[in-house]
Amino acid sequence: LGMHNGRIDGEAEVLDRLRDSGISALILVVLMPLPGTPLGALRPPPPDELVPLFVRARHGFADIPVVLGCARPGGIHKATTDRLAVLSGFNGIAYPANGTIGLASDLGLVPERHEVCCSLYDVEV
Repeated sequence: LGMHNGRIDGEAEVLDRLRDSGISALILVVLMPLPGTPLGALRPPPPDELVPLFVRARHGFADIPVVLGCARPGGIHKATTDRLAVLSGFNGIAYPANGTIGLASDLGLVPERHEVCCSLYDVEV
């Protein structure tokens, strides 16, 4: 999310096209600018701009796991994004920020820990 120079542009349409593709899980990642790379100076989309995509993903893929992958900005952005993913009903979050598991528990969810890549969510390895 945010690969168009940090802007949300076309992601909703991609989600719509994926809806009937038969995928078994949806892993969302957010632009994570890395210093020294061609996209290093970009700003990722702010967490509040991710919410409509999170909700669209959760509702559009109600029958499969929707997971927030490890590729996302750190710091406050990560904490806010993770909180929004929980509140949007995501099934999993790779490397959740401090407080995310507590939030999930407070909401009556039962967090589980999986020691695998987020792309292998719910896969027997």
